[in-house]
Amino acid sequence: SYTRVKYDSAAHAALVANYVKMDLADRLGTLGDDYALARSGDQDFALYAATLDAVPASASPLEWSLVSSQLGGLSSLYSGPLKDRVNALTARKLGPVLTRIGYEARAGESPLVTNLREDLVGRLGRAGDPEVIKLARGYFAKLRTDPSAIPPAIRAPILATFAANATPSEWEQLLALTRAETNPVVRNEYVQLLGSANDPTLARRALDLVKSDVLTAQQKPTILRAVAGSHPDLAFDFAVANVELVNGLLEASTRAAFIPSLGAASNDPAMPGKIQAYADKQPETARGGAKRAIAAIAVRKAVADRLQTGVNGWAGAGR
Repeated sequence: SYTRVKYDSAAHAALVANYVKMDLADRLGTLGDDYALARSGDQDFALYAATLDAVPASASPLEWSLVSSQLGGLSSLYSGPLKDRVNALTARKLGPVLTRIGYEARAGESPLVTNLREDLVGRLGRAGDPEVIKLARGYFAKLRTDPSAIPPAIRAPILATFAANATPSEWEQLLALTRAETNPVVRNEYVQLLGSANDPTLARRALDLVKSDVLTAQQKPTILRAVAGSHPDLAFDFAVANVELVNGLLEASTRAAFIPSLGAASNDPAMPGKIQAYADKQPETARGGAKRAIAAIAVRKAVADRLQTGVNGWAGAGR
C-alpha cells in the first residue's frame, strides 16, 4: 500500500509505549510510516526517533533490517560531524544485534537471520564500527593465502568494510591482490573495492588508475563509479578534467548521463552549478542525465535540511 498513517501525539505515544505488544506487520508499518512522514515533513522527526528507540534488541530480523536501511539513509544525507554522529548512533543501535546473532551462520538459523547478518556487517562497516573493521582486516589477511577464508555469506560486506576503511598500506595490498588475480569476476570485484576507500588520498590513487594500464577499458568506468560512491566531487571533477579519456571508455548511449551521474550524490552546494556548466557544453538532447542529477541533489538537500535539527538532537543525545 502507498498509504501512510499519521497519529496525533497522544495516539503515537500510546503506540510507542506498547510497541512490543504489536504484531510484526504493525511494527514494521509504524517504523516505515514514521520514517516516510518525517522525510516528507508531514510529521516531527522526534516521533520516528521515539519509535526506533522502542525497538527491542530481540526484535525480528525484518525489523532490524528495516532499521538498518533507515539509518543508512539518514547517514547518506550528511557529511562531516553530523554524519559521524549518525554513524556512531548506528553502531550503538546495531552493534549489539550483530553480537547477538554472531558473525557466522549457525545450524538451523532462519534465512532472515542470515540476510540480517550480511546487512549488519556491511552497515556497521560503513559506519566505521571498530569491531567489524578489525574482523574485516583479520579476514583479509587470511585471504591472501586462502581464497576461501571469508564465509561466503559475509564475503561481500567484509571486503567492502576492509576497502572502505583501508589505510594506505592496506590499499596497496588490495591493489597487489587485484593485479595478481586471474579470475575475471573476482578481479572486477577487487577493482570496485579499490575505488571504495573513505580516505580521499586513496580515492585519488584509485582515479589515477583510470590513466594507467593496470585496469582494462571496461574496468575503468567501474572504479570511477566506485569513487563517486564516497567522493562524488572528486570523481566528477576528475571526469570533467579528463572528459575525452572518460568518454572514450563508454558506449555512445551512456556518455551523456555518465559524468553528471558521478556528482549526483554530492552534498557540496556548488555541485549543481558544476553539473549545469558541464551540461551547457553538451547538445540539448544530451542534457537529460544532468537534469536528473541536479534534481536528485535538490530532493536530497530538501530532505536533509528538513531533518537536520531533529537528527542532530537525536544522534547527539548518546542513545
